[in-house]
Amino acid sequence: MIVDISVAGSAIINILPYVDVIVESLTKFACGNGDLMMGAVILNKNSNWFSEILPLCKEWIEKPYFRDCERLAYEIKDYEKRVFKISENVKKLAEFFSKQPGIRKVFWTGAIDSFQNFQKVTRLPNIHSGVLSIELSTSLEKFYDRLTLLKGPSFGTEFTLNMLYVYLAHYDLVIQDEGRKFLKENGLDPNLIRISVGIEDPELLIEEYKKALEV
Repeated sequence: MIVDISVAGSAIINILPYVDVIVESLTKFACGNGDLMMGAVILNKNSNWFSEILPLCKEWIEKPYFRDCERLAYEIKDYEKRVFKISENVKKLAEFFSKQPGIRKVFWTGAIDSFQNFQKVTRLPNIHSGVLSIELSTSLEKFYDRLTLLKGPSFGTEFTLNMLYVYLAHYDLVIQDEGRKFLKENGLDPNLIRISVGIEDPELLIEEYKKALEV
């Protein structure tokens, strides 16, 4: 089994005992600024596939650019500190969003249907992934236009990023009625906003989301 843990990060979870291979984008939480391109492959030495996969990795994996390595060496020192602060902000934002009439649902690792399973693989109790999503019951266009926080398709940065996930991933479907119907039938509402939470003052973030949610 190969699992990509980028959405949480290796400073938050440890699933190595349960998988053969872990991959993680170091462009995300490990560096925190999205200013380099690099990834990591972690092999489980106890896996039946280890002896076969290791030679392939040595053959196929490209060496990263040395200046990216230097930059990552500088940024990764704050990896744990960064994700712990982000985790605290996620809790506060999730609590805020859950009380807003303009938000139908909040998806995060502290949700009732996620919390127990996620906590089984976390390195510390009550720590959370830095990514959450909200499903709006109000106008997506008005919310997005009013929101004065940064918007972009990445995640794992120290600055909060908001993204119209369904529009990016399924634009061909979201622009037609039949496509939107198909997405909703499969649990994907086009009114979904993915939020990569940063390390900013959470009260400032909440204030900006309040303004965007005003009717």
